[in-house]
Amino acid sequence: MKEFFSRFGDAPLCNNKPERALHIGDFVFPLCYRCMMITIGIIIGVIVIVLLMDKFKIIWKFKYSFLGILLGIPTVIDGVFQTFTSYVSTNFIRITTGFLAGLGLSILVITAADILFNLITKRHLKMN
Repeated sequence: MKEFFSRFGDAPLCNNKPERALHIGDFVFPLCYRCMMITIGIIIGVIVIVLLMDKFKIIWKFKYSFLGILLGIPTVIDGVFQTFTSYVSTNFIRITTGFLAGLGLSILVITAADILFNLITKRHLKMN
């Protein structure tokens, strides 16, 4: 654990490759571009989805779960190619695929939360 945190500021904690992370001076961000954009995509996606859900009365069920999965596919493809071939993606590709995956994850999280909320409230109503 000590070794894990000893590289903080020198290399991203997720993949330990400084060339794949944002630099400010000598400080290297703790997340690579892909992980940083996944996080930003989740935050922006949840905010936008929550705002749109009430306005358009969107039902976040299986139809949108499929969209969430589709948005994550480019990240999976890019990661698999980098792992098993000599292909190395660019930071632009990592940023783009990471953001798309973050949006997809936000859709899946909101869908799961909506389904869980509906199950709990229906069960609670049946008990009373």
